[in-house]
Amino acid sequence: APPGTASSAMLWTMAAFFGLTNLPLAVVLAVFAVATWEFKVLPAWLGWIAAVATVAQLLLFAGTFVTSGPLSVTGTLQFVLYPMFLCWLIPSAVILFRGAGHEGLARPAPSPASPVHAPSH
Repeated sequence: APPGTASSAMLWTMAAFFGLTNLPLAVVLAVFAVATWEFKVLPAWLGWIAAVATVAQLLLFAGTFVTSGPLSVTGTLQFVLYPMFLCWLIPSAVILFRGAGHEGLARPAPSPASPVHAPSH
């Protein structure tokens, strides 16, 4: 659409809203990466893929505010960065579906806690 037309304005508005969704997705991926490394329930390499995808999502979010160049919403870098989410999503979905119902992905049993004593009156 030619610049300055209604369809051009709608296209840029759609691109801006789509770009803004990358920030919450980056937060989710970052939390997943940290949780993967901390709790060691999923493979560590999946956490590293999530970390790389987090950086990609942050760059895509930053691209929302760039009007020209490779990082802008119409730039070539968009085509490289968007698939990074799929590079995390596909293996994590496969791992979770394959491990569903197995004890390896089950929540670890709580450690025995010290007995709680009721206060005496």
